[in-house]
Formats: sequence, structure tokens, C-alpha cells
Amino acid sequence: ATRDPTFFRLHKYMDNIFKEHKDSLHPYTHEDLDFTGVDIENLGVEGPLRTYFEEYEFDLRNAVDSAEGIEDVELHANVHRLNHHDFKYVAEVKNNNDNEVLATFRLYLCPEYDNNGEHFDYSNSHWHCIEMDKFWKKLSPGPNHVERKSSDSSVTVPDVPSFQSLMDAADEAVSSGGSFEMHDFERSCGIPNRMLLPKGQKDGMEFSLFLAITDGSHDLTHTASDMDAEHGGTHSHCGSHGEVYPDKRPMGFPLDRSFPDRRLVDETTNIKVIHVHVYHDESKFAVVGQ
Repeated sequence: ATRDPTFFRLHKYMDNIFKEHKDSLHPYTHEDLDFTGVDIENLGVEGPLRTYFEEYEFDLRNAVDSAEGIEDVELHANVHRLNHHDFKYVAEVKNNNDNEVLATFRLYLCPEYDNNGEHFDYSNSHWHCIEMDKFWKKLSPGPNHVERKSSDSSVTVPDVPSFQSLMDAADEAVSSGGSFEMHDFERSCGIPNRMLLPKGQKDGMEFSLFLAITDGSHDLTHTASDMDAEHGGTHSHCGSHGEVYPDKRPMGFPLDRSFPDRRLVDETTNIKVIHVHVYHDESKFAVVGQ
């Protein structure tokens, strides 16, 4: 329905109803956000936050009608699309508890300015953010060094393999007696992994990187032993394989409600906000295909 304007009017209507519901809820308190004994001492990004355009070649062989006795012909289409360089998040987290704790890491990217160039006032309003990642990790007592690759994000999916590559893989599995492994493509939903970063600007576009670490033993709906499996990936959007949402917190927590005061964020030690810039490389132009 992407070309139907009526669809988007209905979608906006439903979104506004949901927003009214969220606005009617009481803002989170310090007790709602606090993870006792856990302090984020430092947060950073390794690798460039840099986007670029690439020329991608689609295999359209399976999109053309065929008739019996007529040989298939190769058919491809080229399209310019956005991509970004790989990067990773790095956090120094101190667990002041005497025991190991299970933590939920929630990462968001929040623009500093709106489309009119006006600076967002996050001191007493909603945070207009996109979810970058959510994952669980056990924190040992004392300092913990945590790294997370952008390619491991739980909100993204890889490119769908072409029909021809699926045929080749299936033929190879049959001829060699091996297995047909496609586990990397079984995720239920998610945005393309190349679109995790929004398009930057040549001189850099300003964003706030927001990290909240919450109590995983309270959040997780599965057992801790299942936590390492990441629930098949992309669980942040539609749950585990579209069935069970593995988090007891609402989607977008803790940014799903407005903050009465920015100091609530600044004074919560398990929340950290840093300023980053996303650049766009106009000179880089890669050529890739299915």
C-alpha cells in the first residue's frame, strides 16, 4: 500500500491515537529507570559514522514470466542505494554489586535538529529517536568493557539472497549431500542492515547517542540461557520469529514517554548520552550485486 495516500492517512490517524495514549501515561520516575549498582562510566563509537551511496545490481530472473521450452535469460536492474561503513559501540560499565547481573542494553540515535533546522528541546519533551540496537549481556562485578558491532544489530536484516543463488545453494547441497543452511535469512522483520545509519552530511549531521542499561533479570521474558541466542535477531521490532516479544518493557523504553525534566536522564547513572556526527562521503561509490 506504499503508493496509496489513503493508507498513510489511516496510518497517521492510528499513530496519533497511540501517541495520545502514551502522553496520557505518567512519566517515568528515577525508580523506574534506575538499575541499582550499574554505572556507565564512558560511551563511544569506534569506526566512522559515515554513509555513502552504492550501485546495487538486482537479479530479476525470477520476476519474469517463463514458458515451457524457452530458456531463461539473465535480467538485472541497477539501483543507487544508501549504505554505511561498519562501526561498533564501546562502553565502559561498572557493576558495583557483589554479584554478576544480567543487563539489557538499549541504544538509540536522536537528531539534534528537526527538518526546519530548529533545535529539539529534550529538556521537557519526547525524544525523537530511532532504535539502533537492543541486546542482553552479563556484567561481572567491577569494571566491564563492552563492545557491540553495528552488523550485530537486533533491528536489521541482511539482503535477501537472489533466486539464482538459492537455486545454486540448493543444488550444491543435493549434489554434495550437505545441508541447506539459510539461518542468516530467517528473521521475521527488520530494516536493511545498510540503513541502520540515517544519511549524514558532508560536514557532519549532529545526533545524540543514547544508551540505557536496565535490569535484564526483570526485562527478559525468556530464561537467561536463551538470552545468548538473541531470539533469532530483529526481536526489537516484532519479537522472536514474530511470536513472543522477549522484553517485559514496552517498545522504545525508556524513550516511549516524555521526560518531565532532562535532569532525570543526566542524574541516572545507568543512562549515558553523548554527541556524535554522521558524515556522508560523496566521493565513495561502491558497486555490489546479489
